[in-house]
Amino acid sequence: MMRTKYLLIGLVSMALLGLTSCRGVYQYNNARTMDMSPTEVRLDLQLDDFELLGETSITVDTRTYLGIFRKIDSINGEEYNFREVRKVKLVGWNHIDLSPTLKKAAYKIVEEYPDADYYVPVYKKRVIERLFLGRYQKETAVIKAYKVRQ
Repeated sequence: MMRTKYLLIGLVSMALLGLTSCRGVYQYNNARTMDMSPTEVRLDLQLDDFELLGETSITVDTRTYLGIFRKIDSINGEEYNFREVRKVKLVGWNHIDLSPTLKKAAYKIVEEYPDADYYVPVYKKRVIERLFLGRYQKETAVIKAYKVRQ
């Protein structure tokens, strides 16, 4: 009798513990809201509002073998050291599109013009020399640095 009592208490406690431990908490609040921010913000800037600080050319030389093995030879004319990676992510509303290897070379523009407010890529050029089961590739980009006049 005593044994069945303990067995029954054990089963009930295990069932309660099992049911309470698997319960997830989910709360959903539904409230009426209104957006208080303006739907349109306009900032009129002319070309006279910007000052050109300068422009810089960045280059990356790479080799690719069998289409999957890539080795970076030099960045901005200096031998590439894979242990010291300097990367700059230039972002903006126009989705500045630099390749991952050119992002490693973009530190040069930030070092030369640290006071710039905007960096604008002017053009990108890629020269590919095809080889048997490989290729040499040289990527060049010109980036201009601008500062907003006070």
